[in-house]
Amino acid sequence: MAAGGDLWTYGTDGSGDMHLGMLGGTSPSIAGLSGGGYEIAFQANTGALWVTGTDGTKNTGLGMMAGTSPSISGLVGGGYEVAFQANTGALWMYGTAGTKNTGLGMMAGTSPTIAGLSGGGYEAAFEANTTALWTDGTAAETNTGYGMMTGTSPTIAGLPSNGYEVAFQANTGDLWHYGTAGSGNFALGMKSATSPSIGLPTAGCCEIAFQANTGALWTDGPAGSGGLPLGMMAGTSPAITGEASGGYEIAFQANTGILWTYGKVSSGDTDLGMAVGTSPSITSPSNGGYEIAFQAYYPPPPSTTPSGKPPPTPPKTVTGPDVVSTPVTVSVPVPAAKRPGHRRGRRLKVKIALSWTWNHSRSRLTQVRLTHVPRHALISTSCTGRGCPLRAAQASTRKLGRLLASLDGLVYRAGDRIYITVSAPGYRSERAVLIIRDGAIPAAKLL
Repeated sequence: MAAGGDLWTYGTDGSGDMHLGMLGGTSPSIAGLSGGGYEIAFQANTGALWVTGTDGTKNTGLGMMAGTSPSISGLVGGGYEVAFQANTGALWMYGTAGTKNTGLGMMAGTSPTIAGLSGGGYEAAFEANTTALWTDGTAAETNTGYGMMTGTSPTIAGLPSNGYEVAFQANTGDLWHYGTAGSGNFALGMKSATSPSIGLPTAGCCEIAFQANTGALWTDGPAGSGGLPLGMMAGTSPAITGEASGGYEIAFQANTGILWTYGKVSSGDTDLGMAVGTSPSITSPSNGGYEIAFQAYYPPPPSTTPSGKPPPTPPKTVTGPDVVSTPVTVSVPVPAAKRPGHRRGRRLKVKIALSWTWNHSRSRLTQVRLTHVPRHALISTSCTGRGCPLRAAQASTRKLGRLLASLDGLVYRAGDRIYITVSAPGYRSERAVLIIRDGAIPAAKLL
């Protein structure tokens, strides 16, 4: 199992590091609540099911099967319900509507999906340990008899008519659907080891997002159908949500390892790296917009395929008067000459230059250069603020190159403060701070 990263959020309702560790190879699930806000369910790096969000943060104490992910849905009467594969291999429920062991065995390595129903209650869908698609909840417990591709997971959406619709990858590799709105084969090939996502962008049903067998992001439904020129990371799945004002929004891991969005509200590169083998989750809060939950990765993975050749990159469009498209360098001020009564030691003459690009409240560090560094110097960096991607790091002159490489590409948010301290035997230590600003180049000053 890969090392886990932190749970992060990104969207119109707020963005940043939740500082909650996730189990490697797992993905979170996010749902809007009827009273406003959202709640996230995820498998913590302890293997337990956790929830966090508007309704609070809680360790449920319920063990999950390694390598699987929970699913959460808001309920019509308030609160939420979570479906997950327990560490026994059985489907479990947890939340406002009750906690129970359904006693239904799930296929190893798969995750269930759950949706609140318009008339109250919920329904979950999952791949049983027989490879068949099953549903279970307040509506019914049903063996649909449809065979699923082993190792994939279905997706479900509640309908305005109080029914539900499920989308899944059949054992033929095609995208299929099952439920109140009908059942059948879309005759669209899906990428192996991936799962679709279903949303309600209109009053009817349904818009589905999935990774096609070409590796591209596809949609199918009344709001639009066809392939998009956006490459996805192999083994990952997109997430789609209906937007309150109509249309939809999709979140996915691009083949560069970066979180991307596509839809009515926004489309493009978020500059936020995702953990290998994980997928995002997206919801549309009642006040509009969208919110995404995902497992982050530090630093962002290199944009290369196993063969070492650059993958096809989704087209990137950057707009807005405060968006910088080329790096701008900030130089940390050099200390002033020694003043009477100043502490002993020679003055350091280290010059620090940091190159940045920024987009609104996010600033990306593209390069760090240090010159005139004494032979036995020690360089330390730390960060304070909600968006800090790296809390602290330290290196001697001999390992300076490795430290600087680890900083390249990191993304910070407005309000973050980056502290840099340089010390060396026989010299006075010097400390500087860089303040990340909204829509402006970071400010630098000595302390």
